[in-house]
Amino acid sequence: MLRANREPKDYKGWVGASTEWETTFKLGKDKDGFLRKDTVRTVYDGSFFSKVASKKKGPSANQA
Repeated sequence: MLRANREPKDYKGWVGASTEWETTFKLGKDKDGFLRKDTVRTVYDGSFFSKVASKKKGPSANQA
């Protein structure tokens, strides 16, 4: 998907797009190493970072 949508000689755009997706993958992958479709949808609706933050806090944050 990243290569198909590239603009010719837009090197900064290429780097930005690949960095964005690599970061999303590293933060959003599940325990099996997959980035699920519903996780990608949360990136677009804006709830991705709140879910990542609650996942990183762990279960002890929910008990308070």
